[in-house]
Amino acid sequence: MKHHIHWFSLYFSSTFEKSGMKFIFSGMLCFCLISVFGLSAQTYVPPRPLSDHNLIKSFLSTHLVYPTEEYGQKTKGTVTLSFLIKSDGNIKKINVKEGITESLNNEAIRLLRKIIWLPASLNGVAVDAEHEFSVKFDPRKYEKVRHKNLLQPACHLPASADTSSVIYSFSKIETSPEPVIEGGIRNLASYMKENLRYPEAAYRLNLSGIVTLGFVVEPDSSITNIHVIKAVGGGCEQEAIRIVQEICWKPATINSMAVRSIYTFDIRFSLDNNNRTNHIPNRQSSGI
Repeated sequence: MKHHIHWFSLYFSSTFEKSGMKFIFSGMLCFCLISVFGLSAQTYVPPRPLSDHNLIKSFLSTHLVYPTEEYGQKTKGTVTLSFLIKSDGNIKKINVKEGITESLNNEAIRLLRKIIWLPASLNGVAVDAEHEFSVKFDPRKYEKVRHKNLLQPACHLPASADTSSVIYSFSKIETSPEPVIEGGIRNLASYMKENLRYPEAAYRLNLSGIVTLGFVVEPDSSITNIHVIKAVGGGCEQEAIRIVQEICWKPATINSMAVRSIYTFDIRFSLDNNNRTNHIPNRQSSGI
């Protein structure tokens, strides 16, 4: 039986099985065309994080917690994990392919579990796929990021927090996440007008509309898994992401315990009324 595999780009590696045959792909997303004798050409899309590559790098940088002993000894290196991404996006069978120490390996696994993954697909149908993901540990870079984080304003957080990776739906939480800003939620529209800067490219191209972002509000008030649901172009998405990342977020709670939850946020970019921008009230998602 002859196999012809056409693929391009590289970053992640991914494997899936079909009809007893195993196919291995390397790619930074993109896709591969497979031609097998007796089988029509098929389109395979590897699994990938819900957030784009740059946001994943930012997430790893800002959420990595160096174990005390390894940080003191300036231990550095890369942990590579292999795992199975099920067709429903759940992660199973996590293994350490290349490790450093047990504590650093566990921290890499903790970070991996916080990432929402889109499953691989074959001809548009979600399939199980093996995948690999690497986390770099560098004490010097960690120190710089930690110093920067200490300069950020702290939010008032609940006394306890859920340490699992479970993301709770709107129907299960008791209090919804919300932005913590001066004047409270009622002042959100004014806050957006004062802090949002209309992108030069969008202004020049006369672009306007609504940018919709989705993200997870974490128990520590940070946000992760940022992704664009609706775009406008001209740099509006990047500006919307900047503004939501600068806001301190009050997490959702269950029994007074902070939990992870999905949030959807709309921002209107408008060139009307003397080029002022207006904010569309945010919406709480039903979860995933």
